[in-house]
Amino acid sequence: MMKAVVGDITKQRVDAVVNAANGIGVMGAGVAGALRQAAGIEIQNEAKLFCSSNPKVTVEVCCYKTSAHGLEANGVKCVYHAVVMKYPGGPTSLFVVEQVVESVIHTALKDDIKSIAFPGLGTGIGRLNKSSVASIMVKWLKKFEDQIDIWFVDTDVAFINSVNDAMEKSGTR
Repeated sequence: MMKAVVGDITKQRVDAVVNAANGIGVMGAGVAGALRQAAGIEIQNEAKLFCSSNPKVTVEVCCYKTSAHGLEANGVKCVYHAVVMKYPGGPTSLFVVEQVVESVIHTALKDDIKSIAFPGLGTGIGRLNKSSVASIMVKWLKKFEDQIDIWFVDTDVAFINSVNDAMEKSGTR
C-alpha cells in the first residue's frame, strides 16, 4: 500500500520514519529539525556520533539508522537517515535521491519494517524539483508496496500533490 498525506511526519503511527539527512548528523532545519524537536536532542547526538565514527557516511547515497527516542510513543521503532547531502545546506541531485531511496527501502525490508513514512527528499534545503523527486520516489517505492506500507508525509502540499499525480500516472491509485 502507498498513500500520501499532508501532515507532520513526527506524528505518524508507523514502524519507521525517514529523515532527509546530511552526512555529519546535524539535525537543524526542515524534516531533520522537526524530528530532533519531537524525538529529543538524543537523536541528533546519536546521529552525530554515528557519522563521526563512520567517515564513509559523509559520502552521499547512504542511509543509517538511529533509535526513535521520543517518537517511540507513536510506535516508531527507528529513524532512517537518508543522506542526501554531505553538509547541511549542501548540494544534492535527483540521482542521489534515487540511490538513497533504494538504500532506505532495502534496509527497512531487511529490518522487517512493516510501515515507513518518507518526506520529500531534497525538496526543501536541497531545492530539488518537487515533481521530479515525487516521480523518482514513487517509481522506486512502487516496486515494494506489496511488502511494506509506504506513506509519503510532508507539510508541503505541492510535494504531496506531486506524489498523488505520480501515483495516479503509475497506476498506484
